[in-house]
Amino acid sequence: MNRIVLASAGFTDPRFVTYHQAISLGGAVKKGEKGLPVVFWTFHDRDEQERGKPTVYRKSFTVFNVQQTTGLALEPVQSLAQSTGALESARSLIENYKDRPRILFGSERASYCVAHDTVQMPIDVAFRSGEAYLSTLAHEFAHSTMHPSRLGRKVAKEPVKFGSAAYSFEELVAEISASFTCAEYGFDAEIEQSAAYVQSWLRIFRNDKQMLIRASIQAQKATDWMLGRYKKPIEEQLFDALRGKAG
Repeated sequence: MNRIVLASAGFTDPRFVTYHQAISLGGAVKKGEKGLPVVFWTFHDRDEQERGKPTVYRKSFTVFNVQQTTGLALEPVQSLAQSTGALESARSLIENYKDRPRILFGSERASYCVAHDTVQMPIDVAFRSGEAYLSTLAHEFAHSTMHPSRLGRKVAKEPVKFGSAAYSFEELVAEISASFTCAEYGFDAEIEQSAAYVQSWLRIFRNDKQMLIRASIQAQKATDWMLGRYKKPIEEQLFDALRGKAG
C-alpha cells in the first residue's frame, strides 16, 4: 500500500524523505507542504518458552517527496527509462523470470492458461507502443504466478466466472503487479480495462473495504516472484522443511 499511496501523489521524483531526513541531508521541507503516511511492520519472534505468534509492531511515518523540499544534497534521479527501451525491458523481464511459463508468441490476444501454464502474447508490433507491450506482458506474467508451482493463489485451484469476485480480484492483482513491475524498469504501466472490469471492482469494493490492501499484498508477491527476489514467509519455510523430512 505504501507504493500505491506514494505513486498516486503525482510527483515525478520517486524519492521520499522524512522531515528529519531532509534536515540530515542539509535541506528542509518547504513551508506549507503536507506529507504522506507510510506504514512499516516489524515481526519479533517470542522466546522459546513462550507460546503464540510472533509479536508484531506497527510504525507510521510521514514522508515528503523530494520536490517538496529544498537544499537536499542529492544527485538528480535518472529513470531507467532514459537508458533502456520498453521492449528491451520486456526482454529483461523474460530473462529475470527464471521459472516462467511457456510463452506462445503470435497469438491474437494476450492471455494466461493455468492448466497448460502458458502465456499467449501477440507480437510486439501489434501493440501501439513498447510500454503497452511491457504492461501486457507484466500483466499476464502476474497471472502466471497464481500457478500451484509458484505462489499458488486460490483462484488457480477453482473454476471462476468472468465478473465474479474471485475473477475481479485476480485481475486487480495482475493490474497492480503490472504497474509495480513496469515501475521497476522505469515506465508507467499502460492500463486499459473495460467498463465491465471497473464496475465489478467497484461492486466488490462496496462489500470489501480491504480488497485493495489484500490485492496489493498479492501483487507485490507476484512482482517479487517474477524478479527473483520473493522470500517465503517463515511459516511456509518450516512447512516445506517438515514436508521434505516426511517425504
